[in-house]
Amino acid sequence: MISQVSMESLGMLDLVPIGACILRKDLTVLFWNRLLETWTNISRSQIVGQPIHYVFPHFAQLKYMERLRQTFEIGVSGVFSAELHPHLIPVRREDGRLQIQHTTVTAISIPGNSTFNALLSIQDVTEYAAQKPLINGTTLPYPEPSHQLVLESGIESGIESGLCVNSDNGLEQKIRQQTEEMQRSLGYESSFRRVTEEIWKSLNEDYILQVAVEELGAVLKLDCCRTATYSSDHVNFSVTHEYSASPDSSLGCGLNTYTDSGILQKLLHGETVQFCTYANDIAPAGTPFSVLACPIMDEHTVLGDLWLCRSGEAAFDQLDVQFAQQVTKQCSIALHHARMHKVAQARMAELETLNRLKDDVLSSISHELRTPLSSIKISAQVLSTILEHPGILIQDQTDSAINHDRIHQCLNVLLEESDRQLDLVSDLLTLQQVDTNDYPLVLCPVELQTWMPTMIETFQSRTNEYEHQLMIDLPPELPAIDTDVCVLNRILAELLTNACKFSPLGSTIAVVVKVVINSDQTQLRQSGPPLASHPHLQITVTNPSEIPPDQLDMIFNLFYRLPSRDLRRYSGTGMGLALIKKLATLLGGNIWAESSYGQTCFTLELPLDN
Repeated sequence: MISQVSMESLGMLDLVPIGACILRKDLTVLFWNRLLETWTNISRSQIVGQPIHYVFPHFAQLKYMERLRQTFEIGVSGVFSAELHPHLIPVRREDGRLQIQHTTVTAISIPGNSTFNALLSIQDVTEYAAQKPLINGTTLPYPEPSHQLVLESGIESGIESGLCVNSDNGLEQKIRQQTEEMQRSLGYESSFRRVTEEIWKSLNEDYILQVAVEELGAVLKLDCCRTATYSSDHVNFSVTHEYSASPDSSLGCGLNTYTDSGILQKLLHGETVQFCTYANDIAPAGTPFSVLACPIMDEHTVLGDLWLCRSGEAAFDQLDVQFAQQVTKQCSIALHHARMHKVAQARMAELETLNRLKDDVLSSISHELRTPLSSIKISAQVLSTILEHPGILIQDQTDSAINHDRIHQCLNVLLEESDRQLDLVSDLLTLQQVDTNDYPLVLCPVELQTWMPTMIETFQSRTNEYEHQLMIDLPPELPAIDTDVCVLNRILAELLTNACKFSPLGSTIAVVVKVVINSDQTQLRQSGPPLASHPHLQITVTNPSEIPPDQLDMIFNLFYRLPSRDLRRYSGTGMGLALIKKLATLLGGNIWAESSYGQTCFTLELPLDN
């Protein structure tokens, strides 16, 4: 008796060289292997699910049903019919004579049920029967129609007695070997079903591979089974999971055999390789080991391999190889799904981050739009009231001056907040133009000694508001630079605005301009063109605030704002630094940030030979 196997995956029974048929207790066919299809010209789809006596009426006879009843009810296994049997499953040979068969029955248990299924193993012994003497010393010829009654008579007595009419040790041994092979095949199917169910329980790659090596090692009685992964260039290899029959074994730890024998090239082409080795990195010195190597593939890419090592020089047979290939294929599929799941999880996390970023952007832009709009609305209402009722607030000369001041204040608010709105819209449009390479650059020579002081003067009022000191180091002899004045103004304005915004009251903000011929400082640059070997202009803006090291790579990301900042106090959309980074690149330069010891320094590099 053998344990229940997966009825959906009995493909290994198609490999054995004997007919295999599985019957239920109601005599319906559960399985019909490929050899029986060839012998009878009855396809599996035609007979599976049908009562067998519909096709072979003699199965309804009492003697057959009684023999099968013992198997179905109490699990009796043994010889089902005599050796010389022409019509259990009638098969016509090419010369028209019936095939002589020997049949055994094996009980298959059914989980949760006290009854059994019956596996009929049918062997063609026609040639053997034609050469062996009968009990009375005569030789039986191939059965002709006139001899069938004699055969059937002998067969019936054989069925009743359960003995072979003509058996010897050689035939019994052959039948026993083939029965064992079929049982081993069914055992592999059961193990394959078990390992498949187990590895599909998890999306963890380590668990999948460890289950595979342990199951293969135990079922195939291996000395060692291990998996290895390849680097992307297929140059480096590493053992990731290993099964060893001995706790002290070091089998399979070495990988020199890859390059020494050319096995790698075969594995990279998706081929299963079998060989015998005495290599010290696979087996102890002087000990032969049979090795079966199967590639682990993800679609069309070989990710690694699975090696099965067994002591001795005996090769892995066809059932061993197919079982190992099936398990490896299931591992490959499971690994592919695990990696796809990991990619999907990463994308989900990325989408969640983008969704949060979108919410933050919408919130900040809404705030940036609403605040100036509210100021504009209030100022417009005040102006409307004053203009519609010019005398309502004027009582004397003093009131007239107050109204005049209020009108000026409202007009200033309207202008300032309108500028904020225009700047926001302008930044959005500029980002779009830069990303689509549609931004129109207007290059012209710029004398920094003349232009920069005028540009920085516009920030004096802001620095005074925060009580900052603005220090400028501008050498008198600077070469003219061909650049876009509007773009350069936008970059410096953003850097100075941020320096004023994030520096404590009473701080000093330093702006340094110099020409660099070849400086090690340029090696700190994170990205951008290699300007270090060419003369270039360097402008730094330093202020007393510090950015965490893990945030330095992210501050130039679009819509990114430091999470530790007070968003109400430090308003903004997170577009400024991302925009000027793109604009600096557009000018052929680069910009980066350094922050340590309570100081943050933004450096802008621009080529002098633009």
